[in-house]
Amino acid sequence: MTDQEFKEFHDSKWKELPLELKLKAKEILLEGIHESDIKEIKFRYKQNPIKWYSFIPYHWGSSIRNYLRQNGISDNSLPNLSWIDLWVQAVEFTVGLRTE
Repeated sequence: MTDQEFKEFHDSKWKELPLELKLKAKEILLEGIHESDIKEIKFRYKQNPIKWYSFIPYHWGSSIRNYLRQNGISDNSLPNLSWIDLWVQAVEFTVGLRTE
């Protein structure tokens, strides 16, 4: 699977989530992501929209996933995958890099 195919697969799974769930994730993440992180994410996204997250240490993604789980959205509430598969899309939605 190419990087583009990987992204498209996960983007399609994100699109399957109900808007209510996406908005809840955004609300939760806005409480936990610092403004400096948002600026860095947007900067990295402009450089590489497919793998912008590659600059982030692994523990940051783990922290995002656990933060969502601890604040009310367990993996069981996702209709298709887990936060391991969708945290990148959740962050992109939260910081305004995707509208859906």
